[in-house]
Amino acid sequence: MRQRFGPYDLPLALFLISAVTGILPAYDRSLSMTALVALLGGGLLYTAISRLASTRARWDAAALGLAAVTVLVSGYYVTQLGHMGFEEKIAPLARAAAGIARFTPDLAYWKPLGNTIGTFLEGGLFLLVGLALVTHRPVPRALLLAGLGFTILALLFSASRGAWLAVLAAGLLWAALYLKPARWLIIAAAVGLAMLALYALVRGDIRVLGDIPGVGAVLGPLFVRPDRLEVYYNSLALIRDVPFTGIGLGGQFAMAYSRYELLLHVPFLYYAHNLFLEIWLEQGLLGIFAWVWLVTTVFTTAWGWRGTDRSDTRIRFESTWIGLTAVLIHALSDARQAQALLSWLPFFTLLGLNAALVLHGQVQTQPHNRWVRYLPAGAGAACLLLGLVSAWPLPASIHANQAALIQQRADLASQVDQREGDALLDQSAGLFKEALNTDPDNRTANQRLGLIALSRQEFDPAVQFLSAAHTKDPRHPGTRRALGLAYAFTGRLAEALPLLRDQLNIVDELNYWGWYYSTHDQPLAGLNAMRMSLLLQPNQPDIQQYVDQSR
Repeated sequence: MRQRFGPYDLPLALFLISAVTGILPAYDRSLSMTALVALLGGGLLYTAISRLASTRARWDAAALGLAAVTVLVSGYYVTQLGHMGFEEKIAPLARAAAGIARFTPDLAYWKPLGNTIGTFLEGGLFLLVGLALVTHRPVPRALLLAGLGFTILALLFSASRGAWLAVLAAGLLWAALYLKPARWLIIAAAVGLAMLALYALVRGDIRVLGDIPGVGAVLGPLFVRPDRLEVYYNSLALIRDVPFTGIGLGGQFAMAYSRYELLLHVPFLYYAHNLFLEIWLEQGLLGIFAWVWLVTTVFTTAWGWRGTDRSDTRIRFESTWIGLTAVLIHALSDARQAQALLSWLPFFTLLGLNAALVLHGQVQTQPHNRWVRYLPAGAGAACLLLGLVSAWPLPASIHANQAALIQQRADLASQVDQREGDALLDQSAGLFKEALNTDPDNRTANQRLGLIALSRQEFDPAVQFLSAAHTKDPRHPGTRRALGLAYAFTGRLAEALPLLRDQLNIVDELNYWGWYYSTHDQPLAGLNAMRMSLLLQPNQPDIQQYVDQSR
């Protein structure tokens, strides 16, 4: 029996609405438009496939379309990787790619990163498997198997360990639907991962997993990465600054992350390396609510499949949600969709193919248990509630969120001149102070007021605000750097030393501020900056000479 609405229609509609509203907080809305077009285009693609693929022939045509694109991209990557000039990650694969390149013309005008290729191919691979299983004519099946081989080879060449893990995990899950040993293997893997997580939690450091024989070599490159863990931690801190709205859709992350989480004035990273965090940052609380609802619906729809006697339909259905599972597993450790928008194409196509089978009655997916039916919306609501609880007290967080967006516009928007920027910072500071009236320990308000004071050379107030922020969150790298600089400028070098000792390029920055303040009516702050620089790196004859002459 046909249904009027698919299981994904409502959460996807909310997700796309959050993308539209995600333009509003962006400091540069021109950066948002490409992402918005990509997401709305994905929504239209989902709608077209889910409504038009109403027969077996139409469904197969749409599925073959994604399969063909997957194979074409795979063939391009396999034949052109050796011409792209990337630094090799895995030597044998790099040598194989170079060997293939000797026999292929150089057509490498598009040079996607390996993780982009992994993200693009991982979902389509399972669709190819499904189509090969349900195709009974020898020639089409042979072509599908050949395409599958190219796709597997391209995934290997991508050296994307996140994609490899996602494909292995999703493939094991599919096998577990039919084979009891695979089920036991999944249970054993789940128990093992739970024990490792508990061990890391008890020790208080995920890096201890590297001390376990065999574990460090296998899991270390995927999970025990201080850089990736720091990105997640700092991205969560940025979310806590703007929990309700996020920073805005599209390419807002790079400068906001560098400016407020690292206290750098150049881009450092361009996305959060976790799709769930990235969506919250780009599309706010509504976006993450809709996304969690949508993702959970994928699995409850699969769980609730009651099936038919037609095994081919079952394989088609499973190939779509298993492909989506691979995409979502990889999304936990990377978020190439944020940077390479074409990577959304397989997701929306697989979602549409999955929905088409439900909408047009080819599979029946009403769960037997009522709680399963309401689980997706409940999961989204739980995420929403968690966000609200973490932002408590709400009045302070609302003021801080609003103020942070105004400050972001003042600091980062290229069209804002000095006069307008100062007025915006005054407005932002007023809202931050309102937040502190409600919650004196609010880390966002204290840190951002400290940054404003530091930019205005008001060093004593900067120390006061930044000290409060540091007390609230001692690990926050931007606060540590800012407080260390404020201590240094006020001559409190002993207190600045532990905060600045391990900071990136801090000696060059201190020397710059030393010169700047010495020539802009802050000679004592400039002298203190150079003294701090010498404490961190004594062998600087020019700086030492300047300090000696200034005594």
